[in-house]
This record gives sequence, C-alpha cells and structure tokens, in this order.
Amino acid sequence: MKKSARRVLKSFPEINGLVFGSCIGFGHFSHVYDGTYFGQPAAIKIIERGSEAITELEIELLMALKGSPNTIQLIQRFEEENTILVFEFINSVPMENLFTHNSHSRFRRILRGLLTAVASAHSKGIVHRDIKLGNIMIMPHFSNVKLIDWGCGVRVSSDMSPKAGSRTCRSPEMLLGEKNYGFGCDTWAVGIFILFVLSRGNIPWKANSTNDLLVKMSNYFGLTPFKNLAKKYRLEIPPEVETMMSPSPIYKISDIYHSSMTWLITPDLTSLMMELLQFDPRRRISAAKALEHPYFTAPSESK
Repeated sequence: MKKSARRVLKSFPEINGLVFGSCIGFGHFSHVYDGTYFGQPAAIKIIERGSEAITELEIELLMALKGSPNTIQLIQRFEEENTILVFEFINSVPMENLFTHNSHSRFRRILRGLLTAVASAHSKGIVHRDIKLGNIMIMPHFSNVKLIDWGCGVRVSSDMSPKAGSRTCRSPEMLLGEKNYGFGCDTWAVGIFILFVLSRGNIPWKANSTNDLLVKMSNYFGLTPFKNLAKKYRLEIPPEVETMMSPSPIYKISDIYHSSMTWLITPDLTSLMMELLQFDPRRRISAAKALEHPYFTAPSESK
C-alpha cells in the first residue's frame, strides 16, 4: 500500500461494540480499517472533519441503497471527532485471481452481479461514477461480488462533474467535459472492467492528463467518434489535442488482449463489451438491458 499523505489515527474513540484493527486503505478524506462490530467482521471508515457535505451525500446514497443486491451495506454510523461508518466486511480474493483462477462461469457470475448492482442503483436514480477493480469486491471461489465505495456517487442531474472517478475509466462524454452524462458513465466503466481483465490489467490509454488520454484513446478508436460525439452534444475537443489525435485507429481493441486471457474471449462477451463501450451514450446499452444480453441468457458450453 502506498503511503498516505493524511494522518493515520494512533488512537481510536471508544465505542461500544466496535473494535478497530489495522488500516487497510485510504481515500482523499478517509481511512478504512478492518475490525469487528459486536463480534462480527466489519470494515470501518473514518472520515475527516471538513468533508461533511461529501460525507452526508455518501451516507444518503448508502441508505437509499440499503438492501440493494451486490452492493456494500452500511451497518451503523457514529459521530465522534470524525464521522465513523461501519460496513459489512467483504473477504475478497486478490486481483491476480481474476487472471489465474478465473473461468467462463465465474466471470459470467461476476459480471452479472456487477451489472445487477449498477442496474439497481440506476433504478433509484443513483450513479456510482468510480467503477473499477479496486471497488469491485470478489468473494472467495467467485461466489459473489459487491460494489463498494460510493464516495463518488451522486443522484443523476444535468450538472455533474465530468472529472469524477478514475480518469482511465471515464466515459468519452465525460472526457470531453459533458456535465449531463447520465447513467452511461457507469456502463462504460463496466466495459472498461471487462477490457481490464482481458488485457490482464493493461489499459493502454492510462495517462496523467485528460488530453494525453484522449490522444492515446484515438490510437484505438480514431478521431471520428470523438468528433461525432462533440458535434452531437455540443462539446469541444481542444484544438491542440485534436491535432495530435490519430485520424483513424492504429490498433484494434483485440490488440489489447493479453495472450494468457484469450481463452476467456467468446463472441458474446466481445459483443457485450463493445455495447458497453459504445461511444454515443444514448446508444450505449443500459445495465438492465445488458443483463438480458445473450452472454447471460444464451446456453453456454463454456464452463
């Protein structure tokens, strides 16, 4: 784990039933510890003062998502020196297992669970906006999956920040500055998750700036879909960036696939991924429709 620039607590508040363990992660305004709550394993998130508005929004969303399938559940909250949120503890498998212990049936189960969580949130008017491997908890034996960390989540509106979440997973309309991007941001990110697995973690347009990312993405998608998107939604590609973008694709998406993961590829999986990675958000498949895709519904001989 990289070193946190923020303060890790040396002592903890005394709260009946709550036992803190070690720090297992951190975000911009918080640290997460393992521990127990009345003897049951728990994940404990301590949120720094000064981020009350963000905290209240996250709690509001978690309460709205209470009981939602494949979604992390908030158990309790406490207001001490800092805000403390107690979550169910998810025992997840290492990332490497997605590459070394996967199977057709296991990956199908994971994608179904992930899309179920997304569809449920969308039905309540909520977008996650930071779907990535680190927020997808896969349980031992790939028995289930839970979508965690709703700190970037919001209720859908026409004025949302296009800079939310991890840059590599942002949808094209977000990258071009669209604020009214809707639910499609999450389904695009699910498509990127599939590509992440097929490429064994190597998304080639990872970059330190949005402009650099656009240039790298054009090597795989070309300039035309970006220009069509910008024209249709009245967005702008910075002129200095457009001159550096590849007019036509140089590489195919299939060039990204890692040789050790090609066994997982089927026509139905490829079709689902490309429908999720549809540039035009109005044509991009929804999470609910994705669950009806032949990848999930057609009889499969792959195990």
